[in-house]
Amino acid sequence: MLLEGKGLFKSYLDPMKVRRIVLNTLNFSLDKSSTLSIVGKSGVGKSTLAKVIAQLTSYQGEIYFEKKAVSSMTRKEKKRYLQRIPLIFQDPISSLNPQLNIQSILEEPFRIQKAAFSPSTIKKLLEQVELPSYFLQKRPGECSGGELQRVNIARALALRPQALVCDEILASLDAKNKERMIQLLLQLQSTWQISYLFITHDIAWAKTLGGKMATLKDGAILKTDSVAPSAQKGLVSSLRF
Repeated sequence: MLLEGKGLFKSYLDPMKVRRIVLNTLNFSLDKSSTLSIVGKSGVGKSTLAKVIAQLTSYQGEIYFEKKAVSSMTRKEKKRYLQRIPLIFQDPISSLNPQLNIQSILEEPFRIQKAAFSPSTIKKLLEQVELPSYFLQKRPGECSGGELQRVNIARALALRPQALVCDEILASLDAKNKERMIQLLLQLQSTWQISYLFITHDIAWAKTLGGKMATLKDGAILKTDSVAPSAQKGLVSSLRF
């Protein structure tokens, strides 16, 4: 088991001072080199779950990484956890510094973690997401949404993660780029043996990605289904909540 959540609970007070439950004792598990898609309509807690996994919000319950509770980790262990399970946000533009070129953006994780890298390391990251090397000199404002999301994925791959938490990363893309992105994710999973926690409101794309699909409703997992291999091919029509 790579990643597991047990009894995750999150609530907040709305503007009328009414307490709203976002995650209601939610449980999930993600195996190594596998995919778990979390599907459901807007407002059921999908993005909150992503923030909980990334330790971006307070919560009750526990997250386990390789069977160790995140709450009991040392600062060094938690830092390693966050490197191994990076979060990719829905909006590719706001996730990137518009003042930096793509090369500087891809170098940033190495500099922050004081990890060794070379120019060839950065070029290889770009190659992994099927972008040409001349993109290194571009700034985010010169790239399309699909290209920027590929840059976000390349940046997430920099420190060799074990899983990617993908929070609605297809939402801003057109149908053609969504299909290309799914194919890229499948290719990366085959090459890197990486896991995905793939959050989406679109059942069809979750099925195309394969693995397991958990339906989220009222802050809890309603059911979890395995996606048959045959369902992963040629499925491009959208089935949304």
